Amino acid sequence: MIQRTPAPAWRTSSYSDDREACVEVATNLDATVPVRDTKQRGDAHQPTLVFPREVWARFVTHVKPREGATG
Repeated sequence: MIQRTPAPAWRTSSYSDDREACVEVATNLDATVPVRDTKQRGDAHQPTLVFPREVWARFVTHVKPREGATG
């Protein structure tokens, strides 16, 4: 039986603006997190980076500002 992978549900950070100077991520997939440049919306031939979910979680934990951090 063939299982279909759901289409990525792309989203941007709440800190993004409308100038398309950001990246989009899709966190609705089971094992991977695809990441793409917002300028490439709608173009299936543009590159998309795909990370294993565990690697993406570690990256976000590392770069996410900690409460009480300044600067």
